[in-house]
Amino acid sequence: EKSMNTNLYWLTLEAAAEIASGGVEEQARKSFLYFISNNLLDQAVKAAPLLLSALNSLDNDHPNRLRAYTAIVILYLAQKNIQQADQTFLDALSNSSYGPSEQARIAENIIAAIKQNDQEALTRAISSSDLAALDFQVAQLVKSSVSCVDSFSSSMQDDVDDDAATTQLSFDKDDEEYDDDALPDIT
Repeated sequence: EKSMNTNLYWLTLEAAAEIASGGVEEQARKSFLYFISNNLLDQAVKAAPLLLSALNSLDNDHPNRLRAYTAIVILYLAQKNIQQADQTFLDALSNSSYGPSEQARIAENIIAAIKQNDQEALTRAISSSDLAALDFQVAQLVKSSVSCVDSFSSSMQDDVDDDAATTQLSFDKDDEEYDDDALPDIT
């Protein structure tokens, strides 16, 4: 039955993204939130571009649009994908209305706390009354899935390891051309 409901919501969401008339944005938002509230996070990730497409007809500063940007950031954080969450946040900042918004501040505070491995800051960010600026389902997702900085340690370490491997590869390549005698003596 859950699979049938998921398919129904997918069809509704796809239709919402294609039709640019009144009420479509709300239906797209409800479908997206359905996936989140039923812990169908992979489906919500797939639905995110459709949601944004449906919301394109709204003004840049429309609350549903601002909430959607932060919801997608939170969605990636719930999946422990800090790199994608951060990139999504930075992309959302291209909307000039998002940067100064309450929703952007929420996302920024949570991302900063996770990156700084600051459990106290994360606890403050996710228990803040500011979460009322988000959809209820997204606020619940934050509280249930993004509550411990330690749960992000391995994903952030993987990013560091990837960066270190890339850096090491570039140094290894340059080592063949390195001439120690060509450097001036600085002693």
